[in-house]
Amino acid sequence: MQGQSTDKGTTDPFGYHPKATHVDALSRIYQKAWHSKTFAMLLVDAEGVILNLSAYAEELFRQPAIHLMGYPMTDLIIPGEKSEFDDCLFQARTRKEEFTTRYFHLRAPSEKTVYFTFEFISDDDDNAQYLLLMRDVTDQEVYSNNLRNKELYLNMAQKIANLGHYLLDIPSGYWTCSPELDVIFGIDGHYAKTIEGWLEIIHPDDREMMGGYFLNEVVGHCQPFNKEYRIVRIKDGVTRWIHGKGELRMNKHNEPMQMIGTIQDITERKQHEAELRASRALYHDLVETSQDLVWQCDARGHFVFLNQAWEQLLGYRQEEMLGRHFTDFQSASRTEAGHETLRRILSEGNIRGHESCYLNRQGDPVYLVFNAKRVDDEHGNVTGIRGTAYDYTESRRNQQLLKEKSDELDRFFNTALDLLCVCRIDGTFMRVNPEWTNVLGYEMDEIVGQNFLNMVHPEDLEGTLGALRLLKQNESVFNFVNRCRTISGAYKYIEWRSTLVGDLIYAAARDISERIEIEETQRLVNKELEDSNAQKDKFLYIIAHDLRNPLSNILGFTDLLANNYASYTVEEAGRLLNMLNDSTHALYELIENLLNWALSKTGRIVFQPSQISLWRIANSVVGQLHSLAKSKDIHLLNKVPSLAEAWGDNAMMTTIIRNLVSNAIKFSHPGAVIAINYHEQPGLAILEVKDQGVGISPEVIPILFWAEEVYSTHGTMGERGTGLGLPLCKELMEKQNGHIWVESELGQGSSFFVSLPLVP
Repeated sequence: MQGQSTDKGTTDPFGYHPKATHVDALSRIYQKAWHSKTFAMLLVDAEGVILNLSAYAEELFRQPAIHLMGYPMTDLIIPGEKSEFDDCLFQARTRKEEFTTRYFHLRAPSEKTVYFTFEFISDDDDNAQYLLLMRDVTDQEVYSNNLRNKELYLNMAQKIANLGHYLLDIPSGYWTCSPELDVIFGIDGHYAKTIEGWLEIIHPDDREMMGGYFLNEVVGHCQPFNKEYRIVRIKDGVTRWIHGKGELRMNKHNEPMQMIGTIQDITERKQHEAELRASRALYHDLVETSQDLVWQCDARGHFVFLNQAWEQLLGYRQEEMLGRHFTDFQSASRTEAGHETLRRILSEGNIRGHESCYLNRQGDPVYLVFNAKRVDDEHGNVTGIRGTAYDYTESRRNQQLLKEKSDELDRFFNTALDLLCVCRIDGTFMRVNPEWTNVLGYEMDEIVGQNFLNMVHPEDLEGTLGALRLLKQNESVFNFVNRCRTISGAYKYIEWRSTLVGDLIYAAARDISERIEIEETQRLVNKELEDSNAQKDKFLYIIAHDLRNPLSNILGFTDLLANNYASYTVEEAGRLLNMLNDSTHALYELIENLLNWALSKTGRIVFQPSQISLWRIANSVVGQLHSLAKSKDIHLLNKVPSLAEAWGDNAMMTTIIRNLVSNAIKFSHPGAVIAINYHEQPGLAILEVKDQGVGISPEVIPILFWAEEVYSTHGTMGERGTGLGLPLCKELMEKQNGHIWVESELGQGSSFFVSLPLVP
């Protein structure tokens, strides 16, 4: 309404002819209307200022005339319409013989919607004046707005429903339509909306049929239009399905004059119907060609539908089974169970994997597995049950045979004394027998799913991976041994026999830890026997050779003294006695080392640790060997501090230091000095026996302490040794958790070191 021009010329909406231009004639008419309450009247000048107004105008403006006279009319309407008001004054002046009309909205306090009619007039002085007729259309605007809203809702509903309406004038063949129908047809306002134009929109394959239908059925027999057909949309050439409906309007001669109707785009519905037909066809084909049994029963359990598979399986024709209770085809012993199953389905709504036994025409059992569900109507009332079934008679027979074989395999698995297993190619256990629990301590479910490589000893992993590679090359593996971890963390030796079948490894293994232990024990015993024999041979060799020489010397010296004592001078007798004394000391040292060595090898030397004085041990050894050193003019020095102490065995340390000092005397030249020194490192006390003797060659040093290698050389004055002293020192130091080593340079002397823990 607002700002919209309505009737601009032909008929005065207030009942006045627009060509009455004489002021006198108008005055007579308007004088009568001035006091009417049908119209409110205003007289305004060229600027729109109010010159006069009727009583009804005062009511309309809700203000007295005295307040409105001389007041611009544009101040009485809402601001947004002021320019339109001025435009209406201009049009009324330029088109003097026509009315100009507009809707305007008054400002407060009126707030009315008013329909204005502008007419240009002149006063006696020929000044421009305008007569404004106003009618209150506030209620009419509300009605119009409601009407427009309803029209808007209708258009929206038609758009949502893809629905348009039309009006066909049958005699002329022309039709008009709603905008939505233009969208459906894909046409615009310039399209020729005639019967021929409508036929042009119709799909070529449907055009002749629809033309005949309209002329013969609708127009010819005066039948309502109701047809589904195809069109080709004009704007894009897309084929659409539509449903046209129409009702005829007849003249008094019962001849069709108009047809009013609707056209709806039903393309999506047609597509869904086509899909539904295809789905039904597919369903029918699947049902009738399915090897599974498809069926439906009423609520009492009587067959109402069966597919062809039933006839093929049981040998009964469909008509023989339809209408009969399903338990009629079961053995009598299963009748009650069948009724209970029906009650269960009706109660719970469905059942899956239910096993049942039917009888074929020959009376043979046929085992079936059923899936079924209850069927309800739209009101929730039970109408029956339907479902599918499949024959598992052969499968059941195979399952029984498989179960027997599986039971047999289980018995073998469970009673075998070997460790049996099945693994994937990557080493993951799939099945094991109870012997794994007996051997390794794990429960079977702890092993299954684990990779056997996780159990293998790290040192055996590479070899195990090599065996796995052989299996992947389809080479069987026999007598392969590795170590597997038990639940306690210990390892057991396992011997494997494995082969690959398909993607699975089948293996039998056994615990050979006891055998390995026995073999290792046997090896150690053999080694000990070999060592014992070697030591015995060495002992006999020493007795046979090394003991014989000092004893022979002693016997020779004593024979000379016994037989010739009276003829010897004192000097000669003294010299013989000194030689006899040297031989006796050498024999004592030899016997002492042999005794200690024998005790060590038989385990009879017991380590008795205590707080020992290193100074006292060094001082004791110096005293014991003083005579031997003096006989070679060698000076012994004890440089160990008097408070030096360590944690060890006093007797063992005395034997070790005595051997080291005795060796130093043996390989030192007359006039040399031998010192026993003391050193200390964090947590260790170290004694050093340092001489100025012949030294030791580098290639000899590594074997000095080997008991297996008897290395013995003559001293600087021909002294002989057994070669047991240094190996004995090494064994005694190891028993005390100590160490022994040597530093030497040939011709420059040697330093032998022994270390013991300090006193805790």
